[in-house]
Amino acid sequence: MAKVLSISEKVQLVIDCARGISYAAIADEVNSKDSERTKVSRYEVRHLYRNFLKNGTVLNREETHKSLEKVRTSTVNENSVLQQIQTDPHTSIRRIANTTNYSMGTVQKILRKNGLFPYKLQYRQALYPGDLQRRKHMCEWFINKIEENPGFHGQVLFLMRPLSILWSSTNPHWMRANKDKSGPKNF
Repeated sequence: MAKVLSISEKVQLVIDCARGISYAAIADEVNSKDSERTKVSRYEVRHLYRNFLKNGTVLNREETHKSLEKVRTSTVNENSVLQQIQTDPHTSIRRIANTTNYSMGTVQKILRKNGLFPYKLQYRQALYPGDLQRRKHMCEWFINKIEENPGFHGQVLFLMRPLSILWSSTNPHWMRANKDKSGPKNF
């Protein structure tokens, strides 16, 4: 199995390059030390030196990512996110991310780490005793308006309630009772 250059050997190559030794001379010296290693070319030495000048490290990109520890969020960052949730539990991750200058993923990780999950408002519909007559009256009014102005239905704007989200550590079974709009049709 062919050996690769160790980090200390890479550092020594960079030091030799900085001293002004040619790439070819450095490659020849490395190749003469160990015959079991795959031969190092002058182009590889040049590439290593240029990467060091550019990135400030002799590690490859993959090695750099493996060696660095994950960036941890500080308690100050977490507290600012949690404070916003306590102030307004209906706020969105996107809004918190914009105000705190953190990524949406970071905000979501902080919330999950602290046991907070989004719960969607569930609308419950119910019929009441006077609903049928009010619906009938509404239908008659609507039919009269259409008879007066045949394009009336194009001027009416029907709205649906927006999505509502509540952040909480436990499911509050958050519900809002609405009147049922899907009863029998009387036309």
